[in-house]
Amino acid sequence: VLDAFVHLTAPPQEEEPVAEKPVEKGAEILPEMEEVTIEVEEPKKQRVTRGAKPGTVKADTRDGIEVFTFAEMPFVRILAGKFLMGSKEDNELAYDDEYPQHTLELPEFYMARFPVTNTEYARFSAANFKIPKGKNDHPVVEISWHDAVKYIQWLNETVKDDLPEGFAYTLPTEAQWEKAARGVDGRIYPWGNTPATCEYAVINDGTGSGFCGEGNTVWPVGSKPKGVSPYGALDMAGNAWEWVADWYAEE
Repeated sequence: VLDAFVHLTAPPQEEEPVAEKPVEKGAEILPEMEEVTIEVEEPKKQRVTRGAKPGTVKADTRDGIEVFTFAEMPFVRILAGKFLMGSKEDNELAYDDEYPQHTLELPEFYMARFPVTNTEYARFSAANFKIPKGKNDHPVVEISWHDAVKYIQWLNETVKDDLPEGFAYTLPTEAQWEKAARGVDGRIYPWGNTPATCEYAVINDGTGSGFCGEGNTVWPVGSKPKGVSPYGALDMAGNAWEWVADWYAEE
């Protein structure tokens, strides 16, 4: 399984964080790479507008989804409110540490619509990274949590003049990631409760031909539009492992 990439600034933790699990755990899904997140420092006071004035948040509609652009990177808005986190006791696909399912409330935030690509990561001058041939638009993999944090810090410094006031790139927390992936209704997958297949996600489909017939390799980001989350984020199940800001603890 390929290592994941994590998104946006988070200070190093005393304990090593672990990769977030995919939304579900069936059919040997190669979980996806984590997506870049933007948080509003004071979400209750931040006004989201469509104007072109400096410091405002601009949006346009693509395929029926409202997409916000921050420093040339597409994001989707995750509305403030409650959602169901974790899994029901009768969900046989769930890990033990996903129980019990519970209600959690989060403020508004933004999640990158796609995972960070090799091209985006290669711009990071300290990465010493070469793009694999023909994989410019594939999610960057084999990146440690600390490498990702350094990239996020560099990204914030590089594009700070292009971000609205009060915004910064960060790693999503586990809760933010899960809400962006599943929405509010406790569904198993981003697309609902229909079993995972290659129609919805880049997975090991059990045919012996790797991930959806292409061998043991990730696919270009956004390759499975039918797997879109309720908020419009793509690749939230399958493709590559993802990092989150929190570290793992049994309790």
